[in-house]
Amino acid sequence: MVRKTMAGRWYLALLMLALVAVLGVVAAGCGGGGSSSSSESTQSEPAEEEGAGSAEEGEAEDASAGSAEVTPATEELMSKAIGVPYEEGEFEEVGIEAFNKAAESLELTPAQEKLAFECWEKSSCTLGSGELTLGVADGFGGNTWRKMTKMESILQAMTYPEIGKYVYLDAEGDLAKMQANIRSLSAQGAQVILTYDDFGTAVVPAYQAAQRAGAVISNYVGPVDGASTDALTSQVVVEWCQTGKTMADSAAEVLHKKGSIALFGGPPGNPEGEVWWGCAEEELSEKYPELSVSYKGDTEWTPASAAKAASAAIASGKPIDAILYDYAEPSINIVEAYEKAGKTPPAIIAVNQSNGLVKNWSERQGTKNAYALEQTSSLAYASRISLTALMRKVNGEEVPAEIALPVVFVPADKSQYEQGKPGSFPGPTVLVPNSLVEKMLAAG
Repeated sequence: MVRKTMAGRWYLALLMLALVAVLGVVAAGCGGGGSSSSSESTQSEPAEEEGAGSAEEGEAEDASAGSAEVTPATEELMSKAIGVPYEEGEFEEVGIEAFNKAAESLELTPAQEKLAFECWEKSSCTLGSGELTLGVADGFGGNTWRKMTKMESILQAMTYPEIGKYVYLDAEGDLAKMQANIRSLSAQGAQVILTYDDFGTAVVPAYQAAQRAGAVISNYVGPVDGASTDALTSQVVVEWCQTGKTMADSAAEVLHKKGSIALFGGPPGNPEGEVWWGCAEEELSEKYPELSVSYKGDTEWTPASAAKAASAAIASGKPIDAILYDYAEPSINIVEAYEKAGKTPPAIIAVNQSNGLVKNWSERQGTKNAYALEQTSSLAYASRISLTALMRKVNGEEVPAEIALPVVFVPADKSQYEQGKPGSFPGPTVLVPNSLVEKMLAAG
């Protein structure tokens, strides 16, 4: 198994943040610091009733540190989310706090579960009595993975009493609609906006306008390269360059450092594909002289387009021993295209996780159509970290402009298959209570 995480570069940043926090406490103790936000003042009121200034500051500091403490329950949840045992440093402070909040969201009363499901079914709802409006602008919400991330954001939002209204808008793969949806959320008074941006920098002007109107915005999973903090407050993203290199390393391990590789991506020109393709090729050329890229195929991240791309790859006559793809679910259609052509499927190295793909792989082991498979976790929890980052910002805390998600490629195992769930289900790393998952899947 090739295990590579992308959180390490934040260690230095965290140390600097910790130093700044300590200096801030010292300055406050000396009578300075008149620029506290209103939310900070509200949070300090209980401490003012209990004791002297120095004690208050110490208690506030302790509470802040506690919010990012890795408890056994949190460690277990993080391990579930990434699909392998958590290793220290894989999530930085904001991520750890997000998982602490996530743990709160998994023990639901019947009333809370009913509210979460009803909200998920609608484009807007009232989650609580708070004054904040949370908006979600999804570039394309039509697959099961996006539906799970929607629920994860709802459950995370329910742990914040400051959030009242929730609004979800789906651009359905249309750039103009995505831009309009950001403007609509801003017009509706959304102070906190989450987004999965399928369109890259084309949406930046809309983000900038929303932030000028007072919103904070976080994009998750697919990065918007070059977007400054006047467009996106924070990005919780896969480091696609490193991921491309890790995929190349995984393929090298599976193929024993010799063979031909195809790269499959999403829509032509999508920003994440351009990044990871280039970095995968760079890794291969620098480290594996007997491995090379023989074919590249564009898809729309849909089953039909993946099958079409696989058929074109087969028709090209080029040798392909492994396919690297940034979306696991349609990979099953790649396998089926090879079988239809009477050819043994190549190894599949895929980002994300697909229940159907694991089942497909399991059924073919020991047959002439057996193939190697490695997947990551679902990464559906990313929307939770985005929300926690923004809530910290709303409460006057600094958050990193970019928060890296750990991406680990794990060989397929029959235990990963979730019996009774459809092939489109993103697998056991989804952080949604099973009773809710069943209702969501039944609803379609």
